[in-house]
Amino acid sequence: MPERRVKRQYVELGRDLEAHEKQLATPKGPLRYAQVGASSRGQPILVFVHGRNGDRRLGLNDWTFGGNFNRLKNLLVRNGGSYITVDAGQLGDADAEKVAALLTQLKNESATSELILACASMGGQICWSIGIGPTVTSIDAMVLLGSDSTPQRFEAMRRVRGSALPVFMAHGTRDKVYAFDRQLAAFEAVRKRWPADPVRFVGFDDGNHGTPIRMVDWRDTLNWIAASASPTAAR
Repeated sequence: MPERRVKRQYVELGRDLEAHEKQLATPKGPLRYAQVGASSRGQPILVFVHGRNGDRRLGLNDWTFGGNFNRLKNLLVRNGGSYITVDAGQLGDADAEKVAALLTQLKNESATSELILACASMGGQICWSIGIGPTVTSIDAMVLLGSDSTPQRFEAMRRVRGSALPVFMAHGTRDKVYAFDRQLAAFEAVRKRWPADPVRFVGFDDGNHGTPIRMVDWRDTLNWIAASASPTAAR
């Protein structure tokens, strides 16, 4: 889909949104990422993973996807949180291990902060690689935007983690990369098997593959995660 520049009235810029370029040395090589804000008072940290052929700059762009990344950054920073977007390369196993190393470091540095891993499109492979691996215990919630999920992945994550993880799924009904019906069926299977688990699905009627990134209501999503990630919500 063509990317259009959002109108200026829908974007709010400021020095608080300045991105700081960083690099983390990992056993699989360096991981480049950019960070906006510094989490304080245990406020949330959200790590965004791009899709195929992307890099950290996608999640920093204030002007694409209807300005939704700009809204997300403002929400986090104004509430004392932090936003991070990474270079996830080809979205393979080695890339997932690099992102996992960053998540481990972030959790060690800010143990009381909610650590949210959000993945778009094929970036969902990174989410699920981490979700069924030992690093899943470092994250407090997962957001999947136009990504591929299966009941088997949920089951594996639940087994490794030892409890349910809040998972927010968003998908467009006209998605030609990952079929909407398959994702809805995965959600419904999880809800049927584990009805008390904090899993939420938002469908965008007539939405295409990029619609969840553009249209997800981040305020509503972050509030749902905050409520679902409380100790009483985990089962």
